[in-house]
Amino acid sequence: MASSLSSLKNFLLRAAAFDGEYEDQLANHLPMTFIALDALGADENRLEEFFKIYSNRRA
Repeated sequence: MASSLSSLKNFLLRAAAFDGEYEDQLANHLPMTFIALDALGADENRLEEFFKIYSNRRA
């Protein structure tokens, strides 16, 4: 089951903690990825898993 709209909004707010660009003009695709995963039916657990992977790489 896909995440709820309020849950997706919370993940998008968390994604906003990262700059739009980083390192040598690389783009932050986290918000777009959350929207795509949600549209494909990912649940909150999958969104959280992806967030942890992404944020660990950016740390």
